[in-house]
Amino acid sequence: LSISSCSSSGEAHMGFKIISTDINDFNLEVPSEWTVASQNGYVSAVANGTSGDKSNISVMSSQLNGQFDTPEQYFESLLESYGEIYDNINVTSRDIDTELGTEKAKKYVFSADVMGESYKFMQVLCVYGQRIYVFTYTSTEEFYETHETEVEFILDYFSFKV
Repeated sequence: LSISSCSSSGEAHMGFKIISTDINDFNLEVPSEWTVASQNGYVSAVANGTSGDKSNISVMSSQLNGQFDTPEQYFESLLESYGEIYDNINVTSRDIDTELGTEKAKKYVFSADVMGESYKFMQVLCVYGQRIYVFTYTSTEEFYETHETEVEFILDYFSFKV
């Protein structure tokens, strides 16, 4: 992958494509060969990997409700809801300082069993304006490292529009 700066005309970085739309208040790029899965506010794309590779990324946001106003609080609420749908949740990294766009964010890494298969998740949570943004990278344990570099570029290229 070659690194070039994003032009002011809204062009994607070399080897990447923009998958966010006008309804999103952020710019999200993924590698050109990835497949867009959703673009209706909730934006996601699937890696174009080998057979059995289910790696994907997504970005969702929701209005802050006064109950969970920090990434740490919001992640704990997510973890609680994940406990109802996933088995054997194991958080390996939490509250790691990072950035989403140019905003301060927290990074979390955890694994869980989904319908009998072991998955690894990386989430970056950021409060921006009156919303919380959740970037999620999901992959099976087998393919997680395969796309880590691409995911780092996706995070590096993420930006808020305003």
